[in-house]
Amino acid sequence: MKLEMGESLVFSWLKHEKHCQVVQMNWKASQEWDTFDADKNLDKIYQAAKKYFKQEEDFYFVSKNVKNSDQLIKQGEVDTIGIELDIEIPGKIKNIHAVDVAFHEAGLNYGNEEETKARIIKKYVRTALSMYKYFGVKEADIYFVTPNTREKYRKTYAEAKDSVKIFFDENGFNFSFHFYSNEDFYSSIFSPIERLAASKVGTDTSELFARSLTLVKLMESESNKEPGIIIKSEGDSTASNHYLEERKIGTIVRDGFDCLAKNDLLSKEIVNNLQQTEYSKDKFNSPYPVLIDDEDKRFDDKGRARYYATPYLIDGKEYFLCNHWIATQKENFIKWYNNVCK
Repeated sequence: MKLEMGESLVFSWLKHEKHCQVVQMNWKASQEWDTFDADKNLDKIYQAAKKYFKQEEDFYFVSKNVKNSDQLIKQGEVDTIGIELDIEIPGKIKNIHAVDVAFHEAGLNYGNEEETKARIIKKYVRTALSMYKYFGVKEADIYFVTPNTREKYRKTYAEAKDSVKIFFDENGFNFSFHFYSNEDFYSSIFSPIERLAASKVGTDTSELFARSLTLVKLMESESNKEPGIIIKSEGDSTASNHYLEERKIGTIVRDGFDCLAKNDLLSKEIVNNLQQTEYSKDKFNSPYPVLIDDEDKRFDDKGRARYYATPYLIDGKEYFLCNHWIATQKENFIKWYNNVCK
């Protein structure tokens, strides 16, 4: 079974932060299970949902081939599900948390903006109908979470949960729908597990993401990513060390910019210079500006990506870092980096 890190993170979050006594990743219903509600009633809700979202959003959230609710539910699974028991009433379910996780490094993307919103709505509806069919509940917390959504799309995607909430409320349900992304994802999901990992207690071997964070914490003292690690020796020549010897120029550049951005060392003047072709040529012998602020210019005339897809947020604005580096530029970059870190 393939294990996704996002699902492992949410597994630990449901277990420790939401206090779910039962947690499972990749939850999928069995066709052998008896259900709490007749498929006929589910189909009425499903057909009503298709009409509602066509009217409200002007698109169908499923393809025409999905004829009924049973087909919809069979198509997918819940990435991570947690059951929170009522400690005052033995055996009673207090709440169910059902979470779909999407981890797209370059930003949430299932196609264009409309297609992505339709996919989010589909996941919400499918999970809600699954909870009703197999658990017999009309109340549950249903989440769509993703660590990275481009800022210009966040409002649109967050609106999906509000639209789904209105539909289910109108049809006699009381599900709660949540959309966590970017800083919400960090503060609500990632940060609590990061703190747990830092405490070095509370996780077991099944919690791969939390334990990987613990390992990172243990190795922080050995990290070569802090300003000043790339050092100059006497005579202004580059000091030899394992970090420089073992890593390629592209890795050194990305690590360097990670440190500079993290420690607020990229001033407006520096950022402005790095966007100039002449400056980049003079300092790094680069044919491209080191930074650009226009995502549409990431590709050259032949359609090749010349800038990394994940942007850096500097002083509230996104910039894309050039990915075209060769070994002979290493010394130039290190000298420039050391000068910035002074």
